[in-house]
Amino acid sequence: MTVRPSRRWVLRGLGGVSLAIPALPSLLKREARANEADNKIFIGIVSHFGGSWASKMFPSMPSDAESRSYAGHTIRRAPLHPEVSGGKTKVSDVLTASSDVLTPSLVKKLTLLQGLDIPFWVNHHTSATLGNYASGDDPSPVGQNFRRHPRPTIDQVIASSPAFYRNLQGITQRSVSYGTFGNLSQRWNVAGDRSSGVVGIPALDQPSKLMAGLFGNRMLPSPANGPRSSIVDLVREDYARLRQSGKLSGLDLERLDEHMERVVELQRRQAITIKCEQPTPRKNHDDPCAAGIETTVRNYVAHQDVLVAGLACGLTRVATSLHQGWNSTFGELCQDPWHQRISHEVGKPGPQESMNASMRTQFAEVIVPLAAKLDSVKDGVGGTLLDKTVILWTHEHGTYSHGQENIPVILFGSGGGAIKTGHHIDYRDMGHSLKPGEFGAEFAQAGTRIGLTWHQFLGSMLQIFGIPKEEWREENHGGYGYRPPVIQERQRHWEGEIFSVAGEMLPYLT
Repeated sequence: MTVRPSRRWVLRGLGGVSLAIPALPSLLKREARANEADNKIFIGIVSHFGGSWASKMFPSMPSDAESRSYAGHTIRRAPLHPEVSGGKTKVSDVLTASSDVLTPSLVKKLTLLQGLDIPFWVNHHTSATLGNYASGDDPSPVGQNFRRHPRPTIDQVIASSPAFYRNLQGITQRSVSYGTFGNLSQRWNVAGDRSSGVVGIPALDQPSKLMAGLFGNRMLPSPANGPRSSIVDLVREDYARLRQSGKLSGLDLERLDEHMERVVELQRRQAITIKCEQPTPRKNHDDPCAAGIETTVRNYVAHQDVLVAGLACGLTRVATSLHQGWNSTFGELCQDPWHQRISHEVGKPGPQESMNASMRTQFAEVIVPLAAKLDSVKDGVGGTLLDKTVILWTHEHGTYSHGQENIPVILFGSGGGAIKTGHHIDYRDMGHSLKPGEFGAEFAQAGTRIGLTWHQFLGSMLQIFGIPKEEWREENHGGYGYRPPVIQERQRHWEGEIFSVAGEMLPYLT
């Protein structure tokens, strides 16, 4: 972007302190304003565990749905038509939220993908659903084979590509990862060297750490004779001077005021949220999670508030977060009781509803509010931040514990118009299912149908973000992520025609 940093990115404060500000359209040259619409944003959110039945996670596909033949079977697409009742908007049993937040306009920016499969077992992984199938813990020769072929997660492929960050001016972090469990984001140990292995990027576990990473040190050292001042206080005079300069348009003033209010609110909330992020651990694992569902939600929302401010300023355009970890399940149990009693038992009605309730909480109180906040921030060129964003929410498992078939994909935003939003797309072959008792399918409600590969989905995401195929395609299938030789009997379900299209853009998506 051909922009002057002193006017585009920062307000200069006292003592060398600076506060990033959002793009002000009247300060941008015409060509920079045009490029603003191309500044896509990727946010990848993965919920550990999973196992919601397809009938709970997705709406029913209507009989008059659009259909076509693809990869040897029929795929379908239909517009989303949620039910609105009692102040709730219900897309499905799990995908339900307050109508005040999940508005009709926001539903139009929602896309559901069903029937996307990792065609082999990847047990207890942290990042396979973002592309590193080597992150599982299978000790067998099969698991060892995967660990010999690691891949970075797609957020790092995006963040490291010259095609994505064509200009790093104003960028403080190529990518950020936040959460309290595991290393979701993983990159090459040596950039571009596939023999160097991958390393996990530690997640920022407090909103204050995320704020420091994006905005820099927001506080000056404490003076000897009094309390330290906040960065907002330090730049308030310069903010007022810029506002009263007469050089800003009405849209500039609106964006500047909105941004200052957001940062002031962030600083006000830090003292509250930080107290909630380090609960006293409970020794009795049968007790409910030490932090509690409300505190877990508040923690993730606090991180997201910082992230939205950073995205509005253009400080980064890639973020990831791992939800529902060992100590933050969004459910009534945590740690091993949740793993054993809920995750491993999701084929039973009681544990299934517990899993659905935790997913419903994440959707209604974390995912939808993030989309709504991004949709409330104008991008300066006639749209919102959400319009150029893709929020990907997906899970560790598909429709049963340790099963990687039919992994849910919930997308908000169109990635700058690349995705045709407002639809439910079903890639499953309704005539091809796992047999009862085959590969754990006895735990799956109503059987498990075979769909398209996760490799094709991840490759489609990279194409949406303009990452050239030569930077990531695999030689033996053309999509993204390691495809092993046929070392598991289950892989044979996806061999042939399904893998032959793995390098293509997913149909109906764009």
